[in-house]
Amino acid sequence: MPDSPLPESSPHALPARPAEQFLIQQFSEGNLLPAAGDVLTTSLGRAQLAAVLAASNQYNRVDCWYIDLYQANHARAHHPEPPASLNIVCEPDPPEHQYDLAVLPLGRRGETELVRDQLQSFFNALKIGGQLWVAVDNPTDKWVHEQILKLGVKPTTISGSDSIVYGCVKTAELKKQKNYGCEFAIRDRGRLLKVYSRPSVFSHRRIDPGARHLIDAMPIEAGMRVLDLGCGAGTVSLAAATAADDVTVHCIDSNSRAVQCALAGAELNQLTNVTASVSDIGQIDAPGSFDLVLGNPPYYADFRIAELFMSTAHKALRSGGRVVLVGKDEEWYTDQMPVLFHSIEIQPVKGYLVASGTRL
Repeated sequence: MPDSPLPESSPHALPARPAEQFLIQQFSEGNLLPAAGDVLTTSLGRAQLAAVLAASNQYNRVDCWYIDLYQANHARAHHPEPPASLNIVCEPDPPEHQYDLAVLPLGRRGETELVRDQLQSFFNALKIGGQLWVAVDNPTDKWVHEQILKLGVKPTTISGSDSIVYGCVKTAELKKQKNYGCEFAIRDRGRLLKVYSRPSVFSHRRIDPGARHLIDAMPIEAGMRVLDLGCGAGTVSLAAATAADDVTVHCIDSNSRAVQCALAGAELNQLTNVTASVSDIGQIDAPGSFDLVLGNPPYYADFRIAELFMSTAHKALRSGGRVVLVGKDEEWYTDQMPVLFHSIEIQPVKGYLVASGTRL
């Protein structure tokens, strides 16, 4: 990568999202005073800001933190020859390191609790005297400003046509830490199961109706080896793990916090038959070994994720194994499931559908 950021006209440059682009502009114009040393940032896209900071050769270490492996791997692919100081990491929380500079781009439609969580994490990651810069793509923002004030600092402001940047210096540690994780309970077949969840994890603080329908429909038998695709906080995995004797459950999700939460839920319920791993394109360690695959794919992205779930299920299942998915578009499942499965059953249930099939 060159020592200066790629020009916007370059065919290899993907434009950053507005808040991130505004930060790049402010750093490039010298409006944000660089703090030498180590940098923590994240990205609304593909680590464009992190790459610019690393390519400036002003910093020893630039860590671009993602929670989701799919986004992190897209960022890595976008920077095939990154500057030596750029590290793209995917973990439930930022690296345990003390930074001189923390830079947080935000979208106006971001999850409220996640934004609070990120602000606290980035502030905590700073050394005393370190700088925090936060941008949001809302030039009339008041809410993010209020959240920064709750950190005990009064930020300076740089306004633009489509974004605003707040800057402050950390002069003391936070007096009070907020825990944004939570526990809630679900009931299945008379048993109360404890679930642990965190911001950014699907259906934070409650069980999703689709997951409830999946739990009610899953045909669990003793000794089954079960795979839960897109496990979220692990509600389906926990229910499957307690549904019959000698069942083992492996759950995967591209969100590293989801995997962390699923394992925490297993520990809360003293379950030793649940394992989990982070996976963004359906990677599994033991193809052809599962008896049952369960999934509640998101209802967006033009069925791209539903297609991934079905192809992963086909790869994971033994001959005669069964897949059970929750969806909403009966026509799509009716058309697509017979490509990979037979003995298709599609049952409507309260605005959803439960689609199942046996591996060819």
